[in-house]
Amino acid sequence: MNYLEALKQNCENDGVYFVKCESEGYSSIDYKVKDESDDVIKDKSSDPKIIKSHDNKIEFVKSKNKKDFQPSKSFLEARSEMLKLCKPSDDLIDSFLTELKHVINPEGRIVKVDVSDDEIKTFKNNFSKKKFLESKSFVFELEKFYFDMFNFNVRVKILKPKEDNVYKILIKKSY
Repeated sequence: MNYLEALKQNCENDGVYFVKCESEGYSSIDYKVKDESDDVIKDKSSDPKIIKSHDNKIEFVKSKNKKDFQPSKSFLEARSEMLKLCKPSDDLIDSFLTELKHVINPEGRIVKVDVSDDEIKTFKNNFSKKKFLESKSFVFELEKFYFDMFNFNVRVKILKPKEDNVYKILIKKSY
């Protein structure tokens, strides 16, 4: 006796608790994938990717491709200016490179960036150094910049200042 038969026997004694579902009920819903069109009404109560059409068929809509982010020239200029400010000194670069090559577990280095003059002025806009240092996308750009500089995978962590306007950038080897 399997589990299903045991359930049926127990239900016959007390009442009907277990009802077998008919397979015909599933055939009334038609699932298909199609692009968004004008003859489809969106069902606001459900998931935005699921759409009900006029004949009560459920359709799944393919998501549209998002456009690539194209930054402005002034933003690119400000970002390159910030990357220049975050570049470590030549002595620090040499010592960190020798440490990366010869030490198994290198400590990492700290680069200090002064943001007392917070604005980066470009020909059209002004950008904040603090906003750059606090954004995750700039951290990824810094990691790419340091990878090109050191030829090693490095992790970057930006430490916020407590009182003064000096941010600290911690550069460590990534494993």
